[in-house]
Amino acid sequence: MLLWLSGSLPWKQFEDSPAKVFELKKSFVENAAIEVPKLLKSKKEASLIIKFYKFVGEMEYGELIDFPNLLESL
Repeated sequence: MLLWLSGSLPWKQFEDSPAKVFELKKSFVENAAIEVPKLLKSKKEASLIIKFYKFVGEMEYGELIDFPNLLESL
């Protein structure tokens, strides 16, 4: 979604280093409230992406997405 909305990803230049990409993605998600607005000019889009990251971040591994609840939270 970030790529669609922003046209770029902060870890794109490190694609040849999976460990670096993993660390950058992990840090990005943990700090989504700060990092997402840096990529997206629209506050509305940034807010939705931050809420999405929070929602999925609270899920357990293997848990099925409750789409009605997700849509309601957005």
